[in-house]
Amino acid sequence: VLEGHIYDVNGVIALPSADGQLPVLVSWSDDKTIRVWHPADDGTGAMRYTADTASCKVLEGHTGDVNGVIALPSADSQLPVLVSWSRDRTIRVWHAADDGTGAMRYTADSASCEVLEGYIYNVNGVIALPSADGQLPILVSWSRDRTIRVWHAADDGTGAMRYTADSASCEVLEGHTTWVNGVIALPSADGQLPVLVSWSDDKTIRVWHAAYDGTGAMRYTADSASCEVLEGHIYNVWGVIALPSADGQLPVLVSWSRDNTIRVWHAADDGTGAMRYTEDSASCEVLKGHTSGVEGVIALPSADGQLPVLVSWSWDNTIRVWHAADDGSGAVWYTADRVSCEVLEGHIYNVRGVIALPSADGQLPVLVSWSIDKTVRVWHAADDGTGAMRYTADRDSCEVLEGHTDDVEGVIALPSADSQLPVLVSWSWDRTIRVWHPVDDGT
Repeated sequence: VLEGHIYDVNGVIALPSADGQLPVLVSWSDDKTIRVWHPADDGTGAMRYTADTASCKVLEGHTGDVNGVIALPSADSQLPVLVSWSRDRTIRVWHAADDGTGAMRYTADSASCEVLEGYIYNVNGVIALPSADGQLPILVSWSRDRTIRVWHAADDGTGAMRYTADSASCEVLEGHTTWVNGVIALPSADGQLPVLVSWSDDKTIRVWHAAYDGTGAMRYTADSASCEVLEGHIYNVWGVIALPSADGQLPVLVSWSRDNTIRVWHAADDGTGAMRYTEDSASCEVLKGHTSGVEGVIALPSADGQLPVLVSWSWDNTIRVWHAADDGSGAVWYTADRVSCEVLEGHIYNVRGVIALPSADGQLPVLVSWSIDKTVRVWHAADDGTGAMRYTADRDSCEVLEGHTDDVEGVIALPSADSQLPVLVSWSWDRTIRVWHPVDDGT
């Protein structure tokens, strides 16, 4: 149990580690701080995390709740650049530097930490676009101020690459009419700027295509030729994922909403030879079954290019597992019938999230869910008696992990050196982080 944060823990990420060691963990909190946890020998030869000052670095600087952190890809084995965002309306970019002892550490001094300003309300999220040749990537951020910002790193005059809010280096994308809840980048071919997909409390999804701005530079704009607006949800859109696509085509999008539904958007020719998303019934499936707002969806890895299994979770306390099936016309679609959609019950309050653990040989993976009921559940697929693999809530197939004393807000799985179950890391509004190591149950 890792203690140190004095208010709710909002998230944890694991930094890439070498040679199978426990990775460095980065956590963030409503206490306005970020903590960097380095594993150390506990005296018995086992590697453990502790909150002592030598093993846990506290990053201070934000003046409001820290909403998130990402790590930028690192060109070598050094600690990566961290990017954090906050309710204080800023983004911070943390560069690790030698602390004078030869160890690399993060600090809040001006040489090591850039502060990106410009937003007038909370920053809700940041993603990094893939970059070439080890350069700092383009950052895309979004906010409650209804805008998306695209940050290009530029030479600061000393030869160092930095992010700035000037108009040449930061594009402001306007169009949403209320809070922007998220952005994803679709895979891009040939080094071009990727298509961006954003979603909002204004009930819409926007698809942003980069185009030449007249100076030869590629930019995003809100004009109708470059930005599609997808309508159909009748309440706030809470998320979108893109399913893997073949041969560079626009992928299938899956969105979910407070309106209790999931929508599956297939790109189709718009009549001019361009592929676009539309809400017509031939191109957009509406998945109904949840009886309250849908909190999230993940796609399980799929073999042979078929539509993957989808896993959704909701305020209705349930998880649904959607299997695509032939609709009788040769087309493969998702449906809510009992054969194609499993309903997993067991949590007694809102399900906050689900992850899938890596699986071998194409089998259904182990699922891990968490809830405001203070528990984590581990779901193992088992033969349902007909030869089909299904998830169930019976004691042999579903483990309940108890220990947190308040809402569980997230779980990640640390990479495992072998094929055994990985270490799980959970965090909670009880201000703690728990690290769960699998052990032999005696059977």
